[in-house]
Amino acid sequence: MWILSRRLALSALLLPLACQVPDPSPPSTSDSAKIDLSGLRPFWRIADQLLQDQDPPQSDWEDLFATPGYALMAKHEGSDRNLRKMLPLALKPSLAHERGGLSTGFSAILVEHLRAAVERRVEIEAFAEELAARDLTSEAMRLVSAWLPEGAIQASEPPLISFIILEPDARGYEHIVIDIAFAEALQEGLTPIIAHETHHVLRNAVEVVDKPVGDFAESKLLQWLGNLNAEGIADHIDKQEILVAKDWGDTPTGQIMAMVQGRYIEGYERANATLATVDAQLAAYAEDPGRAKEQGQVLSEVLILGGHPVGFHMAGRILRAFGKERLVKVFADPFAFAVEYSAAAEALAEGDYVLSEEGLIGVERLRAKFSR
Repeated sequence: MWILSRRLALSALLLPLACQVPDPSPPSTSDSAKIDLSGLRPFWRIADQLLQDQDPPQSDWEDLFATPGYALMAKHEGSDRNLRKMLPLALKPSLAHERGGLSTGFSAILVEHLRAAVERRVEIEAFAEELAARDLTSEAMRLVSAWLPEGAIQASEPPLISFIILEPDARGYEHIVIDIAFAEALQEGLTPIIAHETHHVLRNAVEVVDKPVGDFAESKLLQWLGNLNAEGIADHIDKQEILVAKDWGDTPTGQIMAMVQGRYIEGYERANATLATVDAQLAAYAEDPGRAKEQGQVLSEVLILGGHPVGFHMAGRILRAFGKERLVKVFADPFAFAVEYSAAAEALAEGDYVLSEEGLIGVERLRAKFSR
């Protein structure tokens, strides 16, 4: 993901699942045509009905979430439920009072983002035509190649990029999904973010972690070690200046970016203290694996913004101590990433938190149990 976990931000807004969501199956594309815009037409159809204070039929929602981008977001994040709540709230005239009563924060910004996207339909459709003519995948693959082991790009197929309207962010699962209004606002920053998500897609295909299907005791421990690894390295592709104060403007996207940057800087400045807590939970796992769920929950509470700022700090220490070649060797191995970070922090001797022997034993026990 680019940086935020909306599953946490919007969890209070979820509705009971109302439509069946098929497994996402990207449409056939040629090697030079990896841009998917198929979600826009059904989105506009639903938006037009909501603006008339009408409730779209079930079939229209199903058509929307059958398109590759929306289907992928529904599969991984339950975004079908979120959008069925937020889009009517954003657009229906009869909900104006409820809409106006939203407090400041992400929910209010998301409503404004959806409204602004619909109001700028002509501009967004023109931007979509520009995107269809661009070779974004090649641009992103060139950029991401510097952050992957030698030969990884040559062995990989460029991922599909689905442009949808949902929230100002991007994701990299089986393929890339990015909000088109967010993409338009990024301007020259679009390609680096697509490269960031491309890194996730390629990493996901070769990650060394062998996770059981369904819920299991160590799921959150593995999730957070994976996030630190994945986001920490990918953030060096597109967030080199995230710690430098900037005026993002007063658009919904700008407000989100400003909110994120403030939290990112806060998380980065507290990285060593947070790593001490991470280490304590890994050490606790080494001593008592039976409490893995509880230990993973602690990580969920302390690793803000999906672990981005702490992962960025960890990758930066490895980069400084050992160089990029050594960093990219562990791009898909969260266990080796944690060990390399600790070695880098010890080698630099600049006051960064060094994982304890017990914490490293916890990492090795997770590796022994879940590494491919």
